[in-house]
Amino acid sequence: MLIKPEQPGDYRCVEQVIESAFRNAEMSDQTEHLLVRNLRQTNAYLPSLSLIAQNHQGDIIGHVMLSTITIGEGEPSLALAPISVLLDYQGKEIGTQLMQESIAKAEAEGYRSIIVLGAPEFYLRFGFEKAIEWQITAPFEGAEPYLLALELVEGALDDVRGEVHYSKAFNL
Repeated sequence: MLIKPEQPGDYRCVEQVIESAFRNAEMSDQTEHLLVRNLRQTNAYLPSLSLIAQNHQGDIIGHVMLSTITIGEGEPSLALAPISVLLDYQGKEIGTQLMQESIAKAEAEGYRSIIVLGAPEFYLRFGFEKAIEWQITAPFEGAEPYLLALELVEGALDDVRGEVHYSKAFNL
């Protein structure tokens, strides 16, 4: 398997992978592929942090995207959304490898934290913790158990408080 930044020629296939991966997801509105399409049209899009996983035949089988957000009074951070792996490849550590690579790349590029709204049982194993521990909240009700944060730099969130401000692309 190869993990690398997506290229414009990959966009359509990436969106198909995302749509397929979330088609039957219980906690989804099945618009994640549209979120990715919309994020690419904003300043929040970071091409170097939108990664694809390819199998040995070169087929795109997974994707993860990090985009810029702010927290509270303007503290820069990253949003992880979405991460997807084709159903036939799930359970084979591809999501884990995409996560590890995206975290490593974000850290190497100097980012200080990542926020994700997702399944704690998946993200906690990568070092994410409940965002409420830092008094970081989501801009909508009911998200607290699923809003997680990861410090890429120790202490990066110690003085950060307030609501996460997502790109307008998240307002589908």
